[in-house]
Amino acid sequence: MHPLALLGIGIVGNNPIAVKNIMHLLAIGSIGGMILAMMSRVSLGHTGRPMELASGVATAFALIFVAAITRAFVPLIDPALTHWSWRISAALWIIAFAVFVFRYYPVLTKARVDGKPG
Repeated sequence: MHPLALLGIGIVGNNPIAVKNIMHLLAIGSIGGMILAMMSRVSLGHTGRPMELASGVATAFALIFVAAITRAFVPLIDPALTHWSWRISAALWIIAFAVFVFRYYPVLTKARVDGKPG
């Protein structure tokens, strides 16, 4: 997502509205994706489980990506859809993290599988 955001900023140039929209690729996509990745990794590692992505979590990453693309590019393509793009992007973001909670709740509420304390 980060290279796409930098490319987008280079393309839109000095247009402050376009730059603001493209910056959401960093905020929603890069940062949101990193948060989801770290939560997934830490949830497994700190519970003694193997570092294997739980089924369905790849969908959460895809939803974060689509949320970022929707928020960044829809307003540039059709400014009349700006508020809808915000709502759709927010809904996708929420669904992505709900997928994480659904998949990792059992991991985070059970004892470590390796028997160590913590």
